[in-house]
Amino acid sequence: MDLELNFEISRTAEFILNRNFTRVALQFPDDLLKHSTKVVTCLRNKLGSGNKVGLFVMADTTFGSCCVDEVGASHIGADCVIHYGHTCLSPTSTLPAFCVFGKASISIPLCVEKLSSYFGTNGKPIVVLYGLEYAHAISHIKEAMVEAMPKTKLELIFADVMCSIINPLEDHRKSDELGYLGSCSSVNSLGAATGTR
Repeated sequence: MDLELNFEISRTAEFILNRNFTRVALQFPDDLLKHSTKVVTCLRNKLGSGNKVGLFVMADTTFGSCCVDEVGASHIGADCVIHYGHTCLSPTSTLPAFCVFGKASISIPLCVEKLSSYFGTNGKPIVVLYGLEYAHAISHIKEAMVEAMPKTKLELIFADVMCSIINPLEDHRKSDELGYLGSCSSVNSLGAATGTR
């Protein structure tokens, strides 16, 4: 496993440094906890020796592993949470969070082949949903679909994740907004994109 790539070490360090965080809670689900010491070492190297950033691994979360554990992070006075693995992308109330989804392997040619065969015979619009661990490959799949079926008139819609950063609502007690984190991009005739929520 490429630790730098899979755990997005550079993007994580950039998030921490750009926002001047000094106490960072790292939340790992049970299955990724075994990588936590290596991730901390890589992050420390990327942050540089001159930075006084405290990195704290949370090994026991208050809620399920998909939710950002603001309660656990508050016990160490964290400025933010870096959340690794599967997430429900629920809004946070007090702390910003940076979500690292991971990068599961997927065969893009096989995926395109299966989508194309179904797409060509069905005649109905298709919505492509996926686990967040495959988000890294979706743009490549879209491009390959455009090349595979350039003249089709059918509608293919890919779900999309707008952002891996969750900022707390300004005043979560008074807000009646849902704080959308995801959207869908509709690709008509596999060409012109129109945005919908």
